Amino acid sequence: MLKRLVVAVLAVFALLAVTGIAPGDSTEATVDHCYDTYDDHTTMQRYSRCTGHWTRLGIRFTGEVYGVDVPSTWQVIPPYPLPDGSHEVTIADSAKHQAAVAIPGAATVTPWLVWTIRIALAALAVLAVIALVRRVRSWRKARESV
Repeated sequence: MLKRLVVAVLAVFALLAVTGIAPGDSTEATVDHCYDTYDDHTTMQRYSRCTGHWTRLGIRFTGEVYGVDVPSTWQVIPPYPLPDGSHEVTIADSAKHQAAVAIPGAATVTPWLVWTIRIALAALAVLAVIALVRRVRSWRKARESV
């Protein structure tokens, strides 16, 4: 029982750190740059990648930000293309700050994933509190019967 409680508490702390709810954290990632790349000129398949920064446990991290919806209406920033063949695009103000789940080096702003992890955190916290209350009650009953 105690092992399960310790595992649950550690899981809650890990989820707090990943979701940005721990002290000194930000629950958002700031998107700094986005780039469009086309795989070749025949299919013109478009790929986008974004970079940004976020804070976890009071430390600022930078890296890839996954899940940013980059519409084709965002303006290309000259000079283009960049040496790697990509085009930097402007970022709409509404897309610069997004709720995120992050680890050092990478963040995702995919809404369904962010909210799934936050709901899992809330459920795990409730279960940990329930387990702790049951444990305290069983300790009290054991002490009273002695």
